[in-house]
Amino acid sequence: MQASKESSTGHATTDMLMHASKTTLAKGESTDHYLERITHVTLNNKKLSTLANLDRCNNVKVPCTLKRLVMIVCTQVLYLYDNKIAHLDSTLSSLRHLTHLHLQRNRISKMEHFEALVHLEKL
Repeated sequence: MQASKESSTGHATTDMLMHASKTTLAKGESTDHYLERITHVTLNNKKLSTLANLDRCNNVKVPCTLKRLVMIVCTQVLYLYDNKIAHLDSTLSSLRHLTHLHLQRNRISKMEHFEALVHLEKL
């Protein structure tokens, strides 16, 4: 699945997250369980300004208030390029399995809170 909608509020919605992975929802599977098991989330060019809501996806490997990002605990790759993100708060530090973080073409002026990302190979 490809994320098809732009954010009108500046953060990722549950619907946007449900369409941001190629992983399919199993028959009878809850939204929360699905978001916990996906490993790749693509949210580039969605007009995100915060990383909110991304915390619901516990297993994301390769893709806005950051508070929802913590639910994507197993995230390994996160695509967030071509958005309007200006600040990265400490929520990113909960993504301890993150190996690739794509943030190009955002409004970030200061990079911090990366100490806990010990597996980060590509920024």
